[in-house]
Amino acid sequence: MKTCPECRSALTEKRGVYVYEPPDVSAQPVLIPNASWCFCPLCGYEIIPKALKKAIKRAYPRLDQ
Repeated sequence: MKTCPECRSALTEKRGVYVYEPPDVSAQPVLIPNASWCFCPLCGYEIIPKALKKAIKRAYPRLDQ
């Protein structure tokens, strides 16, 4: 079991639709289907794997600028 680097709590593995909220407040949230990531239910820390990072960049290309 993985532990959170922030609070040392157990991380929960999540699978499904990942909701990415862009830093640009005027932009709509981006939904990434069939995603998997780890989430800390205690502090909210997320570990985003490379595949999900690539999917977010494809869906929201302004991140590369």
